[in-house]
Amino acid sequence: MIQQNKITAAGAKVKVPGNITVIDTHGVIAAGLIDLHNHLTYNVFPRWHPIEEFGNRYDWQQKPVYQTLIETPHAGMVADGLEARWSAYAEVKAISEGETTTVGGLANALQYGPCP
Repeated sequence: MIQQNKITAAGAKVKVPGNITVIDTHGVIAAGLIDLHNHLTYNVFPRWHPIEEFGNRYDWQQKPVYQTLIETPHAGMVADGLEARWSAYAEVKAISEGETTTVGGLANALQYGPCP
C-alpha cells in the first residue's frame, strides 16, 4: 500500500482502507535495489578470488597480484579513454541485476558521449 508517496504496507494480508484504489498487477512489485558501494569501473574485470585471508581491508591492495590483475589494466583503460565504455557496461549490468541506483562510479557514460 502506498500512501503520500511512501510504501506503508506490503503483503497479501494487508487491510486496505475503503478509500484506497486497488490495482491488481497479477504479479510482484519489487522496490528498486540500491547498491551503496560499488566501484563501477572494476566491473569489467573478472572477480578476484584470493587464496588467502587478510588481516584488514587494506592488506590485499599491497599484493603484487592485485597490481597485475586490477590496477595495471585499470590504468591502461583510463589512459586509452575507455571510461564511457566501461561505465555503460557497468550501468547495464547493474540494471540487469535489479539495481536502480548505484553509488561509487567514477564516470558517467552520458558525460563522455555515446560509445562508438
